[in-house]
Amino acid sequence: MVIPVLRAGLVLLEQAQSVLPSHETFHVGYVRDEETLVARPYLNKLPVQFAEDDKLLITDPMLATGGTMLQVVDDCIARGAKPENIRIVSIVAAPPAMVKLSEKYK
Repeated sequence: MVIPVLRAGLVLLEQAQSVLPSHETFHVGYVRDEETLVARPYLNKLPVQFAEDDKLLITDPMLATGGTMLQVVDDCIARGAKPENIRIVSIVAAPPAMVKLSEKYK
């Protein structure tokens, strides 16, 4: 299953389709509140429940603070996904994002 974070994640979705032609796609979109810096969803097409063995590939080409990606991963886990079955595909990740993700999901 591929989960592109809109809009930039769509670029990586195209490449994922060439490698995983029969995958399911679930779109999510988040906007950051400029005052609180908290990511809030404006689009969530995730299934109500993931199967225990579902493998998820979340695409977002640039991770700055990691806040949005943490929210996406948390939303997937809340719907039954196992952290060990989640992979993040990104091109650039800033140190704050790497620290946040590695500290929370060791």
